[in-house]
Amino acid sequence: MYFLLKFFIQTLYFSEVASVKCFLNNLYGQNLTCEGDFCVIVRPGMFAMGMIQTCISGAQNPSYPCSLHYDDELECYCDTNFCNTPKLYRSNITVLPIIECKEVTGRDYTAAACNNCVRIKSYQIFDGEPTENEYIQCGRNGESSIFIFDPILSPKEMIAKSFFSDACYNVSMHPDHFYLYCRCKQANCNSPESDLPYPISPPTVTCHVSGFDEDVNRKNYKNRTSTYYQELTTNDSYFDKGKQCRGHYCFIGIDQAYIGEAPKTSSVHYKGCVSANEQGDYKIQMGYMFLNDFPYYFCNTDFCNSDIKTALRESKRNLSMPMHSSELRENVEKTQFHKHVKEISVLQYELDHG
Repeated sequence: MYFLLKFFIQTLYFSEVASVKCFLNNLYGQNLTCEGDFCVIVRPGMFAMGMIQTCISGAQNPSYPCSLHYDDELECYCDTNFCNTPKLYRSNITVLPIIECKEVTGRDYTAAACNNCVRIKSYQIFDGEPTENEYIQCGRNGESSIFIFDPILSPKEMIAKSFFSDACYNVSMHPDHFYLYCRCKQANCNSPESDLPYPISPPTVTCHVSGFDEDVNRKNYKNRTSTYYQELTTNDSYFDKGKQCRGHYCFIGIDQAYIGEAPKTSSVHYKGCVSANEQGDYKIQMGYMFLNDFPYYFCNTDFCNSDIKTALRESKRNLSMPMHSSELRENVEKTQFHKHVKEISVLQYELDHG
């Protein structure tokens, strides 16, 4: 009976659904490929920096083939192998509604028109000095649609804002760091005179952190080489000892970076927590996701982000939660600067050791 039950559960939750192969081109690499649940091509608008071709894993394909944004950016989706070519621009287009948002620039407080309103609050201690910022603005640089495609962000900022519209996310990768990011599409929903458009509930899990300690505590690394901390984070089991954060999910995010004079990129593992209030159709999924050209591993038990294997195992413990085919991918192969390129599927999950 046990083996029949085990077979049923594996078939129901962990059977692999075929992924698609996509072209992957952006500011950091050309003529590459990736594998995901669907492919994307983005024609740049007035704020963008060139055509983007990529894939997404861990989210459903939008119901419309293309969306046109207020800045003339065109974003198209498809789900067959290498379908994300400029020919896709000739598909049926959905024009996203334009709304009024607040914008604050210096002492100027104005109204602006765009597809998504954005509100950001961030805090970090950098080399002993606290820095706190708030930004009230229209969505731009790939922030107009459901997904974000913003290739000009720094990796640390990109990791904190790669998620979905109609939501607020509070991301932390150090006790002295947080990045609160909201996107909404109701008129003036980002007003600094109001509460957050989607208030976030108290945290539920405690998570490991890595990636920020050198910035916060420079004095602790002054007798080390300039690449010492970054080299530590190339090990997926590294985390900052004695430091932690709390949220709704723990995560591991992987960046590709040149370390020192190395001729090739290395995988740098950022670890932290995310708290979310997601009111749209798209939400963070347990396990593996690939968003904004970054691979993520999400789980929701205490300290489950110690390494990728543990994060994947813990993400599958709660079998009552919907599982996505992309969560079964592991052993990531990276060949691109600041970007993840290709993932290899893992089709077998050992419940006996889970």
